[in-house]
Amino acid sequence: METVDLATLTHTLDHGQGQAPDTYPLLWAERTPLGLHLARAFVDHPRIHFMERHILPELGLLVNRFTGSGWVAHNQFYVDVAAITPGETRWVTRDLYLDVSVHQDGRPMVLDTDEYLAAVQEGLLDAQEAAQALSTLHCLVNGLLATGDLEAWLAQEGIYLPWRGDMRTEVKVGPLQ
Repeated sequence: METVDLATLTHTLDHGQGQAPDTYPLLWAERTPLGLHLARAFVDHPRIHFMERHILPELGLLVNRFTGSGWVAHNQFYVDVAAITPGETRWVTRDLYLDVSVHQDGRPMVLDTDEYLAAVQEGLLDAQEAAQALSTLHCLVNGLLATGDLEAWLAQEGIYLPWRGDMRTEVKVGPLQ
């Protein structure tokens, strides 16, 4: 589970399983007509340095652009399928275990089906959540295959996501204590 706190401009990752949550400062967060747009630095990650994200409740998607090296540099977008609960000052997202990386040439790659299947088998997703995750994934992948591009598919849906500046600038900010 992840929580974005608009009052404190923080992004908290609750890893569950008895682990303490990690809270990171956001560089900015703003409401949009479609959801929430935010950015933060990544800390101690071997390949990711920076994340800019659009949280889209109506679609059940977290659309990410990462700056980094290796595999990250070859992907235009990384999209998480999620359950999203918007709030006045706090937004909560829950990973539904299915992700899609969108390569620079627009090709989608579905990721983490093993995690999804394990979550279903372990009861971490109920039948409704499992169905929602699959429906969302199918809509996303079919849209990507039909248009060849995430932004083109979103434009067909009447959605235009603004992105801020050059993402190659490396920003390092540590977790809040």
